[in-house]
Amino acid sequence: MFDTDALLRLLAREREKYYWVDLGMRPVAYSVDSLALEAHCPKLFDAIDQLFRDLLDHKHPALAEDPFKELLMVAPFFKHQGFYEEREVRIVAAPANFETLEVVRREHKDFTPPPFKAIHKRHGALVTTPYLALFEDTMEKLPIKRVIVGPSRRQRENHQEAADVLGSGIPLIDSETPFIGR
Repeated sequence: MFDTDALLRLLAREREKYYWVDLGMRPVAYSVDSLALEAHCPKLFDAIDQLFRDLLDHKHPALAEDPFKELLMVAPFFKHQGFYEEREVRIVAAPANFETLEVVRREHKDFTPPPFKAIHKRHGALVTTPYLALFEDTMEKLPIKRVIVGPSRRQRENHQEAADVLGSGIPLIDSETPFIGR
């Protein structure tokens, strides 16, 4: 759990400092019976509808109605109802790149963007994983109020790792959602 206002201020500073396609925070929608997906992501359903109409009419699908782009914009904000106890919000950070800049510059020739956000790499034994480090150039402490350790076969070990990182002063609780994984 975060101090939402403080976190939104940190996000606003990131948005001003770097060039983003998207950077924002929204609450997660959990898949419960009362959830109407169409109400949460109407552009996605419109794009899927247009894609199938184009395919049925043997036309090249309209790029402006790309359902995959829309899916990527909404997918991070949906979660299984078993995790409802978390009442989670998520930050989605999509940094701009040179391809994005070229698209924008076709319509706005004089556009001068802020700098690109650095993409770091974490090197593992088998793979290299790119990642973003939000708020890396601020000296402010993250506005964390409480941490929930998610369900896992290793929940006890994860709890200890989180406690080691957090130190004292931030409540740390274990999720009561049962782990049903492998």
